[in-house]
Amino acid sequence: MKETETNTKLTLDEILDSDLMNSFIKEQDETLAENGWTYEEIKSIAKIVTKIGMIKETYIKATENYSKSTFTIRKYVKGNLVQKYRTIPMTGIEFIEAQNNTDNDWAYFLQTSNDYYAI
Repeated sequence: MKETETNTKLTLDEILDSDLMNSFIKEQDETLAENGWTYEEIKSIAKIVTKIGMIKETYIKATENYSKSTFTIRKYVKGNLVQKYRTIPMTGIEFIEAQNNTDNDWAYFLQTSNDYYAI
């Protein structure tokens, strides 16, 4: 089974030390310096924001079962599994299309469809 995470979960340190973040901060270095900010201060603020819950706490993870053309959908809150569902078998096209579903797509599916059951 291949797992498709609809919300990639990185640690705060991975985000702050990523090439993209470092590149952004370096590009903005002149502006930050003009305003009295240092790289370490930006990192400290990001950690504070994380601690007060500004990073997404609820996410959905869907695991594909190719042989049965179903998905197991897990809903997490604050990293804890709160509910688990399984879709009924899908047609080939439905299954292929569902492999691209996002967090919001799966949430909408759970709200509007009867094509799943709790496990």
